[in-house]
Amino acid sequence: MVCVLQAPGHVSRIDRKATMRFIKGSAAIVTILLALISGAANPATASVVGSPASSVALATSAHDSAVALRISVNTLLNRYLVDYGSRLDSADRARMSGLAKDADRQLGIVEARTGATARLARRGAPRATVYRSAKAAEAAFTTAQAKALTTIDEVQPLLSSKLGFFEALSAKGDLDAQLGRYDALGARIRAVSAAYAP
Repeated sequence: MVCVLQAPGHVSRIDRKATMRFIKGSAAIVTILLALISGAANPATASVVGSPASSVALATSAHDSAVALRISVNTLLNRYLVDYGSRLDSADRARMSGLAKDADRQLGIVEARTGATARLARRGAPRATVYRSAKAAEAAFTTAQAKALTTIDEVQPLLSSKLGFFEALSAKGDLDAQLGRYDALGARIRAVSAAYAP
């Protein structure tokens, strides 16, 4: 600010301009603050405000878990084919291969749905939009988990007569661990739905 000496009680033109700029700037700030407060109080407006970091983190975690579970299940079932495939007849090998592909397809849908939800959450999409996406991911997971139970019910009889005692114990432990990971993923996906519920 340029200082100009004036007689007492006299306000310079430069001072008057600076004062007006300050007043206008303050008024603009007040207007913005009032708009933000009004938006937060109005559910229709508040719904488009960026989601809390914790909710975004939940959505991202669910997607990361879906990716990890898909890789883990695919690796396990294909390892069974490599390690024990030679002990199965051609029909059982084909069945095992089909089960592995089907499980991967179902988890691929869950991965895609949770990924879409995470992207919406990170972009700060309306809560209702994120919620619908999360519920779609939840439905996809329910289908995938039911398919996983069916797959395990079919894999165990296929392998049980072909494995030694300790191999069978190890295989059962592997399958039980995968079921636990399914349960953990389901809990994460449901937590995202709850976080964005109306």
